[in-house]
Amino acid sequence: MQGRFTGMVVLVTGAGHGIGRAVAERFGREGAYVVVNDVAPSAEAAAQAIASADGEAIGVVADVSLKPEVDRLFHTALDRLGDVNVLVNCAGAGERVAPLLRGR
Repeated sequence: MQGRFTGMVVLVTGAGHGIGRAVAERFGREGAYVVVNDVAPSAEAAAQAIASADGEAIGVVADVSLKPEVDRLFHTALDRLGDVNVLVNCAGAGERVAPLLRGR
């Protein structure tokens, strides 16, 4: 699928439902490889919905309020798809969100 984000890797947290899912699906329609994250298994269902619409997506269940889970989320994205070009934080965890980026 061709679009404005063709070839880019987009990670969307809180993408199992609601606004996060809508954002992930739109990136999928725009050609991105989407990493769909949620604390619930709905992440995998959302990734499947993107793939069923001829997009490319993987679902990663991880709690972004826990640093080890954030590390696993990013390692999964990097190992499977390469560098993350766009990060959309839609997880509704409030102030419990662990740091998503570290200095290089």
